[in-house]
Amino acid sequence: MASCASRSATACRAGVQPKPANDDAQSGRGLAIVEGLVQENGGSWGVSDDGTTVWCLLPALEGDA
Repeated sequence: MASCASRSATACRAGVQPKPANDDAQSGRGLAIVEGLVQENGGSWGVSDDGTTVWCLLPALEGDA
């Protein structure tokens, strides 16, 4: 998964790291999906200082209002 260089400083400080999900796992892919979207679209993501909220910013496509 990505290093702190591709995530926000807040996410790095909070120690949030996407972890690979087991093939049989029914959960655990959320941050990996967010990270993939961010990397693919030039966005950013992070975690609130208290570690309870994850946020993601993605650029709007031209022409979207």
